[in-house]
Amino acid sequence: MSHGIGFVSNLLQLFPSSTIDQYPLLLIVKAYLCIKRGEWSEVHRCLDLARATMVSDESSTRNAYTIINALRQGYCDESDNRAQIEKLDCFTRSLDASDRVTRATAYAVCAVCAIALAEFSLGERYSQDGISDMRAGNCIVGITYCLFHLGQSFYYRGDWKRAESVFAESLEMAEANFGKDSMLKAVAGSLMAKLLYDRNRLTEASALIDASLDVIEHQDGWFDIYALACETSVRIAFAEQGHKAGIAKLQHVRTYAKLRDLRELEYLVDAWQYEYEVAEHDGPSSTCAKTWPEGHFQDKQGSDWRLRHAWAIARIRRALASAQYSRALQWAESELASCTAHGRRAHAAMFHALSALALKGRGELPQAMRRFIEALGFAAEAQATRMFFQLGPAIESLIRDLLGDTKNLPLIDPRREFLLRVQRELRADQDAETGHLSHREFEVLRELYRGHSNKSIGRMLGLSENTVKFHLKQIYRKLNVDSRTAALSEARRLSLQPDAD
Repeated sequence: MSHGIGFVSNLLQLFPSSTIDQYPLLLIVKAYLCIKRGEWSEVHRCLDLARATMVSDESSTRNAYTIINALRQGYCDESDNRAQIEKLDCFTRSLDASDRVTRATAYAVCAVCAIALAEFSLGERYSQDGISDMRAGNCIVGITYCLFHLGQSFYYRGDWKRAESVFAESLEMAEANFGKDSMLKAVAGSLMAKLLYDRNRLTEASALIDASLDVIEHQDGWFDIYALACETSVRIAFAEQGHKAGIAKLQHVRTYAKLRDLRELEYLVDAWQYEYEVAEHDGPSSTCAKTWPEGHFQDKQGSDWRLRHAWAIARIRRALASAQYSRALQWAESELASCTAHGRRAHAAMFHALSALALKGRGELPQAMRRFIEALGFAAEAQATRMFFQLGPAIESLIRDLLGDTKNLPLIDPRREFLLRVQRELRADQDAETGHLSHREFEVLRELYRGHSNKSIGRMLGLSENTVKFHLKQIYRKLNVDSRTAALSEARRLSLQPDAD
């Protein structure tokens, strides 16, 4: 903890594997590094062997084993109740108070386990305790690690102002100590980039995430942060470079996950890709349905709540795109209850918005407005504009409905100003995206101007009628319209009309 992961990893490589297997403390250190790389089978092997070969009077080794085994449980989602955290808490407080760094490390593990259970208030408390002990032990690297956990606790429970402040502090400390551990800056950069992306500050987020991902991937560390960084990078690619670039980024992550046998990361990639495929095709295409059958994203017992969240988004988006509004509402309500119970305000806002879309689909507009206002409450406070971009074009009609509802959203309500900003940013995003109309889409648009039917367009361009319909869907999506007439009108507004003579 005093020297950082990079230093210890390089040091451990000096020992042959056969030597490491003879010393419990080296096995525990190796297990810790493997946890950070997501190499779970090796983690279990090292810890099992360490436990079997420990000498009973080696208290420091036993303490190290207890701490790292608890960390394993936290990351593997085996700490399935608060009682286990309380047991770890008692162990931590029983440690020698003079060994501040060891006790602080145990507090940091308590924070990890608390976050894994979505117990964010506990995560904050343990992170603060860890920071206090790390400061007393003059362990700058350790302070930075604890700041990461503190910032994550703030972020997940929706206190983004404090999260940004903590992430900024950790980034500053990481830059000051880059020589000790290059991973520090990469982790701090990844966490800050995620928050910047959520606030639609894409240029700043992109600059941070590119450098961070490169370090994390090439140094084989911090699997949990790597997953977060991958999601941020993927979403930025879709937002700034379009569908093709986003899919390419997803494939890169999937290849890496397969190479390293990171199954949960593969599941996350599935969820992200499905979400974007549904959006791209305005509903589950035949390819989507074949690759991801309906049961693919069913919840699995024991899965990390962050993974369950990603699966839930994919399932609900699929149901909405298929006009299965009651099913979408049922799933959104279930996730909302879980988010509310654990204080995950940011995620709760997302499921409020998804519930609003489902309710509107069922024709229950007043109820949809109430749910959307619930989502807006958090979003306006946290300035979480990007959340609305992930919900597809349908969210803009809800925004228009709410802006026209002065009873539920009075003209002097500060949330109205935020919603107008979201509307402007959505429009700017859509205007920019029209620049991504393909050559073929412009050809189809030209024939629309000439008044031709789908069959005629297909005959003139050498396309099947179904392919013409697909290109029309793409044009509608990119122009945020739902009819031929509206597409022509919007194209004129954007000065996109091709020569129609």
